[in-house]
Amino acid sequence: MASDQLEVDLRVIGSLRAHERLSTRGGELRVERTWALIGCVRFLHSEGRDATVSRLNDVVARATARPNPEPRVRVALGLAREGVAQLRQTTYAACSRTSAALDVLISRIDDSLKSPTDDSAW
Repeated sequence: MASDQLEVDLRVIGSLRAHERLSTRGGELRVERTWALIGCVRFLHSEGRDATVSRLNDVVARATARPNPEPRVRVALGLAREGVAQLRQTTYAACSRTSAALDVLISRIDDSLKSPTDDSAW
């Protein structure tokens, strides 16, 4: 069951498009579309960049910590990489610190996807 929730979280991250934001309210990840008052709502709910990056790190850490992840989790991790790249290139492009944190996260995903999926590959 934890694997299913991890895959859902990765796929939500992967569904992010340009200028969309990730909501972490209530323990679930959701994509928030851009609208006029989104900044105010996010501020009131304490959903800043740091909280978003922290949650992204948590999800990616759970996915990359598995020595032999299921193929569907690896696919979802690849999709999540694209969503993180969208956040980095558009939503948080003006913030050098957040962009750097997302670059590190993308590198961690890339390293994980390049690593062999089982010991027989060695």
